[in-house]
Amino acid sequence: MEGLTLVNDVRDRLLQSELNLCHKNALTALEWESVLQRASSQADTIMGHEAVRGLSWAENSEALYQQQLLLQEVLQWITWQPLTLRGAGPIGELAEQAHKGHVLTPNELWMVADTLLRAHEVVTTIPSAQCPVWSQRVSHWIVPRELATVIREILTPEGEVRDDASPTLRDIRRKRRAILGEIDTTLQQLLHSPSWASYLQEPVVTVRFGRRVVPVKYMFRNTVSGIVHDQSASGQTVFVEPLSIVERQNAVVSLDHDEQEEIERILQELSQRVGSFDGDLAHLQRELTDLDRALALARYGTAHESVIPHVGGDSLRLIDARHPLLDNPVPLNLCLDAEKRILVITGPNTGGKTVAMKTAGLMVACAMSGMMVPARQGTIMPFIAGILADIGDEQSLEQNLSTFSSHVRRLVPMVQWAGRDTLCLIDELGAGTDPEEGAALAESILERLNQKQAYVMATTHYNRLKLLGFHDPVVVNAHVAFDTETLQPTYHLVMGQPGSSHAFSIAERLGMPKEIVDRGRELMTAESLALTEAIAAVNQLDQDLRERQQQFEMERRQWELAKAQKDLEQTKLQDRLEQDRRRLRETWTKALEQTKVEIDRLMEEVRRTEGQERARAIEQLRSAWREQGTLPEALKTLPAASGPRPTAVGDWVKIRGFSDLGHILEIEGPTALIEVGSLRIRLALNELERTTKPKSSIPRRSTAKPVGSPGGHIEVDVRGMSADDAWEVVDRFLDNAVLSGWPMIRIIHGKGAGTLRRVLGERLRQDSRVVSLRLGAQGEGGDGVTVAWLDEEPS
Repeated sequence: MEGLTLVNDVRDRLLQSELNLCHKNALTALEWESVLQRASSQADTIMGHEAVRGLSWAENSEALYQQQLLLQEVLQWITWQPLTLRGAGPIGELAEQAHKGHVLTPNELWMVADTLLRAHEVVTTIPSAQCPVWSQRVSHWIVPRELATVIREILTPEGEVRDDASPTLRDIRRKRRAILGEIDTTLQQLLHSPSWASYLQEPVVTVRFGRRVVPVKYMFRNTVSGIVHDQSASGQTVFVEPLSIVERQNAVVSLDHDEQEEIERILQELSQRVGSFDGDLAHLQRELTDLDRALALARYGTAHESVIPHVGGDSLRLIDARHPLLDNPVPLNLCLDAEKRILVITGPNTGGKTVAMKTAGLMVACAMSGMMVPARQGTIMPFIAGILADIGDEQSLEQNLSTFSSHVRRLVPMVQWAGRDTLCLIDELGAGTDPEEGAALAESILERLNQKQAYVMATTHYNRLKLLGFHDPVVVNAHVAFDTETLQPTYHLVMGQPGSSHAFSIAERLGMPKEIVDRGRELMTAESLALTEAIAAVNQLDQDLRERQQQFEMERRQWELAKAQKDLEQTKLQDRLEQDRRRLRETWTKALEQTKVEIDRLMEEVRRTEGQERARAIEQLRSAWREQGTLPEALKTLPAASGPRPTAVGDWVKIRGFSDLGHILEIEGPTALIEVGSLRIRLALNELERTTKPKSSIPRRSTAKPVGSPGGHIEVDVRGMSADDAWEVVDRFLDNAVLSGWPMIRIIHGKGAGTLRRVLGERLRQDSRVVSLRLGAQGEGGDGVTVAWLDEEPS
């Protein structure tokens, strides 16, 4: 029994290995490695680069969701603030080596310090609100920042050990510098000594084998007192160390040895400190690798205007998907689902059938590996566990396989391994053999893949497969468009229609004699010709329907936009009416308060009078208070119109408080529906005043709104008017203001481009009625309001 179980386990592993190999070969055919290579160039670290290059397929939809969540948060992170991991390195590996006793080099130690500081920046600057998952992970990082501080205090960025790394090293280097200074002084004296001048080839000091020497002419090599260390290539010069500096140079050599020993001790001590954090730094390296991988994928996706697709359900929908390796790819749109799982693509050679299929395959590969896909929002797909592909028709000379045999060798494992969570890509299905037999075999293969509920995309030239989309509900036809005017492919995939191979058109474009092409058309069988013409007719009808639908959609959107605009304008008009209500109510309230103050003052004076005159004055004041102290009915809604009320549909009316004219469309109870220009609005009848029909069929519209105030000023709203119309309104209000004795007016012209403000300002400055101007203060409307004083402005 145990032996049988072992055999079954071995068989399962072999089958899984074969499936993985088929999946890997499919990714190779899609040039997946090139996509990863480009994406990996966006990584900041060698670990991130390698992680992207080795990006693996998600094991299940939950694991994929977690990857997408991390990627989404990094996208928000880099939008919120800059993020870089440059300078970080594989500190976990270095810490492991140090833990085993390996002495790290200064450059390796400096990398450890750099990485720790980068990690510390992440810990202290991560936007937690935007990145809750990453924030939770980062909270578990152990970053020994003090270790980075110690390393940077001991080492320089160039990898040198600082003099003050230890007292011993400082003393050694101080002594060494002092001795070297003495040696240089002695050599300079020797170079300028008359006794040596004739022996020297030239008066310079050089170094041979770490010792300072002077160049002496060969003939005097035994004349001078010193040790010969080297000879020039020409043999004319020997390099001599004068005996006067030999002992001191020996001292320097000894100090160099002591210095190196001290440096080794310091580096060993630092390495031991790094090794003591091996577990923490290994975890930190893994975390930084994951972060850098997500950062690289986010940068790559952003550069290619990509989105994170929704993965789930049964629909495979690509919206404006673009091949990531092409410079100017034509966007691809397609849709498959549980009811329509097989897409048969037809059309001319070099027309883009294979590119469309590869684009779809790469979109799935990107999504299932946790990458963004170069497509638009709305792109969705089911979880795909693997891709199986038969792309390319190269013959295998080594295995003595023809084109057809090569296809079959790839199709056999596809039919075996396909399932509801696989995507099958088949280029030129059934090609390379007798067309009738090949088409029949191709249809049979599609039937089997349908039974296994696999998603399938297949290209073909066979009419038999083109007809599947008309009678098999699971098959969807598509074709790559061909411009019959220019005889050039457009590379656009058109869903729902089979296409022609356009063999005659392409042959003619490539220089085939016309008489041969025409004869070829004559030799086509009546059945084939009729089928081609029928397909063309169906495609044309479908194209006409699509164009009509597009026209209808465009008109519908325009109608909805116009309706929304009209609703907005009606809402604005109603808001203006409500603002007037509030403004009038506030005016009355302020006036009431002033009246109360005045009555209180007069009451005090009345109290000083006597007799009947006093009683009569008190009663008059009380009567005035009663009249002023009751809120008028008009102010509870709007003051009733003073003119005649409208009585019938068709009456022309004016809205109280506005110069807008309109006519009544219907009367319902106490309200009426009126049309003002292009707007329709329902108002109370007591807010309307009947007037005469305007001379022009299109009434002139004014938005000026006079609002009096107890403070003695008036507002006029000219927003939306032309400069001339606005000045006409302002000019009229200036006259009213001067006659009424108001000291100032406020002109509401809005901000916009500032044109209306400038024109009105220039004319007001030239107007003798205006004493001074200023823009509105904060709370008065700012640059959108001009205040014109008709009397001296109070200080």
